[in-house]
Amino acid sequence: MEGRAGVQNRASQVSSKSCGLKKKDKFRIIKRLKSQYPIRELCFVACVSRSGFYKFLKATDKESDGDHALVQCMRAIQTETSLTYGYRRMKIAIEAQLHYPVNHKRIARLQKANDLQAVIRRKRFNYPKSSFVIEGAKPNILNRNFIAEKPNQKWVTDITYLQSGSQRLYMSALLDLYNNELVAYRISSDFGIAFVLETIKDAFAHRLTENLLIHSDQGGHYMSLAYSNLLSEKRAIQSMSRRGNCWDNAVMENFFSHLKSELIHRIKPKTREELEEKIRKYVDFYNKERIQTKLKMAPVAYRSHFSQTA
Repeated sequence: MEGRAGVQNRASQVSSKSCGLKKKDKFRIIKRLKSQYPIRELCFVACVSRSGFYKFLKATDKESDGDHALVQCMRAIQTETSLTYGYRRMKIAIEAQLHYPVNHKRIARLQKANDLQAVIRRKRFNYPKSSFVIEGAKPNILNRNFIAEKPNQKWVTDITYLQSGSQRLYMSALLDLYNNELVAYRISSDFGIAFVLETIKDAFAHRLTENLLIHSDQGGHYMSLAYSNLLSEKRAIQSMSRRGNCWDNAVMENFFSHLKSELIHRIKPKTREELEEKIRKYVDFYNKERIQTKLKMAPVAYRSHFSQTA
């Protein structure tokens, strides 16, 4: 059997490894070596108390149990949301379920360690040039003031492309800046003006508005005479981003980025029918269930809360 001197010589690994380390780091080394050497000798060499080490063990075991519960909760949330939550939304969702605060760094660490991180977004596509009767650009009235005090005060709109098998489709959408709710959208295989105008008409068909501001970029659809006339007919105020400045319409860009990373790039739809059905479900999920970091709840729930407290 190994004598005390031999144990101390071998346990001196702790001393050399722990030189300049914090007490918790020394405890971690002792924990790693405790199956090989007596805890008494390891603590002696590391110049820490056994009682302190046992308190550390108890705390880490408790944390390990807590981590396991958090990971199970994360896994369920990411399954429901198709791996779309980063650590910020995950923190909100977990705290809503477990009813106690959780550090965001702990959530990020556990997501990384357990392969539960959100899917990374992809870059945007350059669109074909449009040929419409152009009226011209409008002033940037929105001016990056993305905060709305009530529903249907400020809407933003844009167009994105969607790949379905070998077919390229286009999506026009309108978003309410009050709660980031998708108000209306249309999908088309034709890049013409019609599907953009229909998106506007769909939105006004089920929303009551007054002095509504609608902001877009300087795409041909939005500078067209037909679009300008329609907004005038609906008594809406038209606003446009500065030329080539995507940040002026960042909220709409952000929605399309989420749509593609959380849905399109993952399912890779083979047909238009499949794509439209998946988008319909995603929009329903986005509006009614998906937590908005800024709001701490889903858009429809936030709007409902407003109507009850107004």
